[in-house]
Amino acid sequence: MNDEILDLYTQDRVKTNQKMMRSEKIPSHLYHLAVHICLFNDRDEMLIQQRFKKRKTWSGLWDMSAGDSALMNETSYMAAEREVYEELGIQLSLKDIRLF
Repeated sequence: MNDEILDLYTQDRVKTNQKMMRSEKIPSHLYHLAVHICLFNDRDEMLIQQRFKKRKTWSGLWDMSAGDSALMNETSYMAAEREVYEELGIQLSLKDIRLF
């Protein structure tokens, strides 16, 4: 598996010119962008998923709908759409939706 490249940000979410490999420790006072997606149906029930039992961390536990780190040059919207598709197989468009 290739190591993913992540953009680094200031605490105010200003993108720096710095990058890091996912496997590296985040430099002090810098951050990387992560997304967490919670999908609800029309009865206000949230879709949850059980984590893969062979994962190194939190294996077999229940988790929110989807989420992970944004990859290099991805916006929050792009990362959220990609993660929902990768983890749940749902093609989602967040074009006119305000994220919070």
